[in-house]
Amino acid sequence: MVTLRQAELLRRLTIGDPATLTGLLTTDRGSAGPFDARTASLVRLGALITLDAATPAYQSTISSAYDAGVSIDEILATLVELAPLVGTAAVMTAAPKVGFALGYDVEAALGEPDDDERSGMDV
Repeated sequence: MVTLRQAELLRRLTIGDPATLTGLLTTDRGSAGPFDARTASLVRLGALITLDAATPAYQSTISSAYDAGVSIDEILATLVELAPLVGTAAVMTAAPKVGFALGYDVEAALGEPDDDERSGMDV
């Protein structure tokens, strides 16, 4: 059941209450709310993938994810997990941006032999 506080927040967000919306944009969300830093960084990554964000946004979000203890496998799992929801085109667009933020230039590596097939890598 939704509490009174939760209902009020939903109403304010629905009507676009200026004070509420301004608070969302100006508050440091990293330390507030029910999510720990790991979960919050993965939620942000999912949003970036969905919105086709610019590469610098991925860099700062993935840096924060690292700081929160998120592994590269978890970052890639987030990318893969979103495919059925956002479509493969969104994932294909996000993959090189995620790679770049991880320090791997996917586009440059496309001309190199694929070592993953020889290693038996599964997605």
